[in-house]
Amino acid sequence: MRQECIVRFGKPELVGILTEASPPEQSSKISLLLLNAGMLSRVGPNRLYVRLARAAQALGVTSLRFDFSGIGESPATHANLEAEQFTLKEALMAADFLREDGSSHLVVCGMCSGAEVALRLLLDDPRVNHAVLVNPRFVDVRSVPKQWDLANRRIARKHILRRLLEADAWRNVLRGQSKLSRDGLLIGAKPQGACSPTSQEPQVSQALDPAPAMQRGQSLRLVLSDLDPHVNLYHQIVAPRLRSAGLHPKVTQLQRADHVLTLKHHQDQMIEAVLQDLRALQFVAMPSP
Repeated sequence: MRQECIVRFGKPELVGILTEASPPEQSSKISLLLLNAGMLSRVGPNRLYVRLARAAQALGVTSLRFDFSGIGESPATHANLEAEQFTLKEALMAADFLREDGSSHLVVCGMCSGAEVALRLLLDDPRVNHAVLVNPRFVDVRSVPKQWDLANRRIARKHILRRLLEADAWRNVLRGQSKLSRDGLLIGAKPQGACSPTSQEPQVSQALDPAPAMQRGQSLRLVLSDLDPHVNLYHQIVAPRLRSAGLHPKVTQLQRADHVLTLKHHQDQMIEAVLQDLRALQFVAMPSP
């Protein structure tokens, strides 16, 4: 039986859904905190967080998915502040709420902008054991126009090459209903104006500047979609910074997946990556005989 309930916590009050391990005596004392993806509510894109919470529950893991202020059911209380100024504080409040339930280990998972908050929470709170970052956006694309343009062209090229192998794409071409040729010409075009080379330093997330440093016992996983142009910026700009800081996260790359994991089998792969980390943490958290 699913045990889910609406909870309210913190000041200002935030609203979330607590999915409790069932039955309680099978609880692993590991909790999972799920952070909003962009401006989406706590259900996540395509109800991904609902599925993840219930899959974790089957492992004996309690989870909390909640709405940041001004999203979903949580009232807006920071009208004059940027999201970066209050999301970390609210994530810390959610983590404290989970610890009140007796959890000894905490895993945090975030997608898109929520991934940045998840990393900041991991680095800010040594009590967080592990973070899963799904398609994080660590680089301000306005600071790297040429790289961003090339990244989008690579994604478009992958899409077109894949479509060239599909029969229905050729049927649309013969019917004059395809933009394949026009897109192909655009891919071959040279970057224009704003995409000219720039000497400006890439502007990266606050979590990466200065270089991050994790505490002993903390770990990190990234889940990256092959068709998200930000994956190229990760490999070009972010990964070298992490390596120079001595961080070597586990990386799961989802082939042919888009930014919000629209297809169910891509969601399944992401969920399995999180469950794999939860199982590993359960082994570490297991009391000695």
